[in-house]
Amino acid sequence: MNSAGELYRIFSAMTPGSSGSAMKSVNTGHVPTANTPSTTPARGASPGASTAGETSATAARLLDQLRLSQGQSTIARVVQVLEQSGARPAQTLLALRGQTLPVNSDTSLQPGQWVRVARAGNELRLTEQLAPTQTPEARIARQLAQHLPWQHRLDTGMSALRQALQTTAQPATMPQGLSDGARQSIEQLFQQLPRSTQLDSNQRSTTDAIDRVRSWIRDSGLFTESHLARGAKDPAGAPDLKLALSRVITSLLQSRGEPTQAFNRYTPLTSPDLMKAPLQFPPPLTTGTDTNTAQPGRDNASTAQMLRMLSGMLNRINVNQLHSQTLGAAPAAADAPGTPGTPTLLMELPWVDASEQTRFAQMRLEKHGKEDEGASDGEHRQVAQWRLTLSLDLAEAGTVTFELALQQQQLSGRIWADRTKTLHDARETLPDLTRRLTDLGLEVTELECRRGQPAGVRTQLEQRLVDTRA
Repeated sequence: MNSAGELYRIFSAMTPGSSGSAMKSVNTGHVPTANTPSTTPARGASPGASTAGETSATAARLLDQLRLSQGQSTIARVVQVLEQSGARPAQTLLALRGQTLPVNSDTSLQPGQWVRVARAGNELRLTEQLAPTQTPEARIARQLAQHLPWQHRLDTGMSALRQALQTTAQPATMPQGLSDGARQSIEQLFQQLPRSTQLDSNQRSTTDAIDRVRSWIRDSGLFTESHLARGAKDPAGAPDLKLALSRVITSLLQSRGEPTQAFNRYTPLTSPDLMKAPLQFPPPLTTGTDTNTAQPGRDNASTAQMLRMLSGMLNRINVNQLHSQTLGAAPAAADAPGTPGTPTLLMELPWVDASEQTRFAQMRLEKHGKEDEGASDGEHRQVAQWRLTLSLDLAEAGTVTFELALQQQQLSGRIWADRTKTLHDARETLPDLTRRLTDLGLEVTELECRRGQPAGVRTQLEQRLVDTRA
C-alpha cells in the first residue's frame, strides 16, 4: 500500500467539539478540487459501498502512517482553501508531516495559516489557530535575521586555529598561549577532517569514496541538533563539526576558569564580506584572507579573541541551518502563499588537501517538484529533479564549481573554472568523467565546461530578512 496515495483518499468532516473542532475521516477517492464535489466516491466503488467500519479502519491506518499517536498534537499548515459548495463546509488542504491531507472545515482558515491539531481516537481535533508570530516560519525567520550580522568565515577561522597551534609550539612567543586541553581539542578537530585522498575514488573504491562523502555531509554540523534529538551521544571523538568546535570552546573557557554560560558574553568576530550578499550561497569568490577580521594566533591574539572568533563560526553554521529550513518552508512564490517551498540543504564541508591546508567545499542541494508515487505504469508520472551546486577552492587550480541536475537516471550539468589552465584540463578529462558516470548507471545527456563562475542564487527572502535585521 502506498502511504502517499492513501493520504489522497482521506476526507474529513470538521464539527464543533468540547475541546475544539474534530475532523472525522471518511474515504473519498482523491483530493477534491474547486470543481469537484466532495461527495465523489472512491474510484471503482459504487455509492454507499463504504461502511462506517471500513471508514474507521482506513482513518486509523492513515493516522498511524502519519506516526501520530493518541493524544499527540502537531502543527499543520493550510495549503489551500478550495471553493465552498453550497451549505457544505469549505474544502481545505492541510500539509501535515510532509503529506497533504484534505479536510472539510467549518472554521474559517486562510492559505499559509498554521494550526495545531491533536489525534483523538480516529479523528483529528483542531485545538489552536496559531498567530502569525507563533508559526514555525516566523520563528525561523526571526532567528535567521538575528544570526546574519554575526557570521565569521569558516575557512579563515580554521586557518587561524591552525596558526594558533603553530604559534603555541613556541610558548615564549605567545605569553597567553593555549592550555594543554585547548591544544588537544584543536588537534582533535583537525585530525577528524577528511583528507583529499579519502575522498578520491581513484585511490579508493567507488563504494568507499561514496561512504566517506556521506559521512562528510553527515558531520558538517547541519544536522547536529537533529542527531542529538534522536538520542545520539557526543563522545569525545565525535567528528561532527559543530560539536568539535563546541569542545574547543569549552576547553578555552576552562583554561580561563569560566563556566560554559560565560560564552554568551563574547561578542562574535565577523567577516564583512559575508554581509555583502548574506543570503547568496555559495557566496561570491573572495581573494586572500579577511583583513578586517582579527586573526587569533597570527597577532598573538588572546584567548578571548579566539572565543569571539569561534562564536562567529558557530553563527555561520547556524545561518546555513536556518537558511535551509527557511527555503524549504517559505512559499515558492510571493504571489502563491499556498505553494510549498523548495527543500534545500546549504552546507560548508571542511577537508584537508595534500599540503595539509584546510579548505572548504560549499554545497547547495535542492529538490524541485514532487514524486508522483501513486501513478501506475500506464499513467504519466511526475518525477522530481535534484539540483546540486558544489564549489571547491583548489589552491593552484583556483575555484571550480559543479552545477548538476539529476532526474531519474538522467544527468546534465556544467563545470565552471575561473582559470584558463583549469578550464583546459577540465575539458580534456570530460570524456573520462562521462564514462565513469555512465559506469555508475547514469545517462549523461549534457556536460560542458565554462570559464568563470555561475551567477549567485539570490532568494526572495533576502530583502525581507535584511529589513528585519535593520
